[in-house]
Amino acid sequence: MKNFVLLGSLWKRAVEFVNEAQADQYIAQRCQGIDYEKCSAAEVDSRFAGLQKKYLSYDQNQHPIRGLIVVQGA
Repeated sequence: MKNFVLLGSLWKRAVEFVNEAQADQYIAQRCQGIDYEKCSAAEVDSRFAGLQKKYLSYDQNQHPIRGLIVVQGA
């Protein structure tokens, strides 16, 4: 399931959604004109293996976002 949206070109953040449909909706509404890529959890882990990551969780009852990974040193 590709429920992560990888954002940014200078520094990376991966937004984790509850499901792939929510990721697609976010892309359609907010990713026009910016660099993004849709990824699975395994793809995010593989791409940023060895780099320092910080995970920020969200309240899933109020947002379709499960969490946000900020990658340092990407």
